[in-house]
Amino acid sequence: MLKRTFADPVLVALVLLSAALVVWGVWREAMHPGGDLLTVVLIWGSAALPTAWSVLRVIWSEQADGAVIVAFQRTLLVPAVVCWVPAVAMAVAVHTPEIRAHIEAENLVNYSNYFLASGGDSLLFQTLVLCGVGAMVFAMLLGLLLTVLVVLPVLAWLKPIATARSNMLLTDTAEDRVAAKRAIRMIAGIFVLIFVATSLIFFGSRAAHSVSVIDAFANIPKYLLDPLGYLGDIAWVLGVLAIPFGVWLVISTLRVQRPDLELRAESGVNSLADQRKAERGRSGRSRKKR
Repeated sequence: MLKRTFADPVLVALVLLSAALVVWGVWREAMHPGGDLLTVVLIWGSAALPTAWSVLRVIWSEQADGAVIVAFQRTLLVPAVVCWVPAVAMAVAVHTPEIRAHIEAENLVNYSNYFLASGGDSLLFQTLVLCGVGAMVFAMLLGLLLTVLVVLPVLAWLKPIATARSNMLLTDTAEDRVAAKRAIRMIAGIFVLIFVATSLIFFGSRAAHSVSVIDAFANIPKYLLDPLGYLGDIAWVLGVLAIPFGVWLVISTLRVQRPDLELRAESGVNSLADQRKAERGRSGRSRKKR
């Protein structure tokens, strides 16, 4: 797995590109301090490019029954290894004479608003350690989002049987395969819904005119008159309404799916109820053999 991950020439090219983009971001911050959106994306987001590529490529480069697991592994492994290359590039860039002179000149005038601190040790610590760790964490979060919101749903629809096997669902008979397709697609929908509903509630509640979720529902008639003015309230309401739908989706999935109890028992991931079913199934088969 390590060789398939890090021997990818596109990954290597993206690591070098991320280092170049970070240097560009440092130069922009030094020449035009203040941290505009592009500068922030260049400094914090560029290091996530190799992780995003490495996670997404499992859709076509890995067997579907193990692609999601590989995506999760790369989500943790790739950032931990490659994010230090742009961090080192940033540490070198801020110590070049021209950029360092701009940093020190700006800090003399407006220290509190500058993105980078002056002073040898603190500047090195901020760029090499803080920015390296920050970029690594951001890349891991992005990899997790891509795995849950892109990789799993795509595989669940394009290669449902193999993806269902990776979730230890039965696929032996035609009925099992029909149930497995439905179950794995519903499981993918549950993960997507969790992220969507959480985001809608969090960002909606912060941007809403309403002071409570009850007020947000009471203001529904106003949404038709001024939908753009009440986007936060609409998002809040939609996020709350997604909760009962998610509960229904979970219950439906539990009813539809046919887990491979024996395989899950061997892996130690059965629930207590399923573990008892697996044990009863084994004892029943042993009595028949006698």
